[in-house]
Amino acid sequence: MTHNYFSTTLIALASAALLGAGCGGNSAPAAPHAPVPIEHAPDAITVEDLFPVGTHVAAKSKTTNRWYSGVISAVDNKNYSVRFDDGTPVEAGYDVNKLARIPGAVHTFVLEQPVVAKWVDGVWYTAAVTALDAGADKNQINVKLHDGYTYTITDPTTILAIGAATEPAPRPVTMPTIPPVETSPTPVLHAANPTTPQQIFALNTKVYAKWRDGSHWYPGKITAFINGTYTVMYDEGDSEMNVPLEGIARAADSPKKLAIGDSVVAQWTDGEWFTAKITASTADGANVTFYDGTETVLPNSALRIPGK
Repeated sequence: MTHNYFSTTLIALASAALLGAGCGGNSAPAAPHAPVPIEHAPDAITVEDLFPVGTHVAAKSKTTNRWYSGVISAVDNKNYSVRFDDGTPVEAGYDVNKLARIPGAVHTFVLEQPVVAKWVDGVWYTAAVTALDAGADKNQINVKLHDGYTYTITDPTTILAIGAATEPAPRPVTMPTIPPVETSPTPVLHAANPTTPQQIFALNTKVYAKWRDGSHWYPGKITAFINGTYTVMYDEGDSEMNVPLEGIARAADSPKKLAIGDSVVAQWTDGEWFTAKITASTADGANVTFYDGTETVLPNSALRIPGK
């Protein structure tokens, strides 16, 4: 019994020694490393990678279905701050689903995908893809706007993929300097400087204003007159600064007399107001040509004169 005990023990020790030599000596095998968390992995895509500071974007209004152009000015946690091109104060709190890169990256769209589409008035709106084989060559895209209107995208630069659907942009080598935005400019209503333009529209005057110097005019009211330009609060809830005199028309006043060649604001059959020009006078109105070349006859009640 004693001999067998020691023999068995020696065999066991020898086996252990051989196993230890096969694993690098008498050391126990190293424990496997814990996986590197994805947020610290070298190739992880971060919020900053998707929209770095300085990226030109379209950002969705927090009150309407319109999208406005601007620049990413800061990235905080999972949200972005946007400095808009029209000079309105910086807005924070945008997530990736409220942003689209301008210009849009080359992208393959799918049916029912939410997108941002640029309408003929130059304004971007929320839309959805409804067809991928539209047009004569069967390779154009149909989209439906938020109001239900469907049309074909003929210019690929007028459709943007929203948020993370766009490819991450490379980090800029040199971050751009974001100039400070004056949030409380000094009113000059009573400035003594004789070169300051006279205020034509008083505060709270109901007007039609040309949105972002485009061809579409929207109802609103005057909320400020600063350095010769106006701030307009639109009925839909958006505000625009630095609107020039020629971009505003009094809502209540129909013209009494019009001349051929006069620029006017004209109401289309859908109730919307657009830039137009007088081509002929009638007894109680005028022939007008809209900015897109459409011609029609309108009464004076559907016309307004900008700047007066």
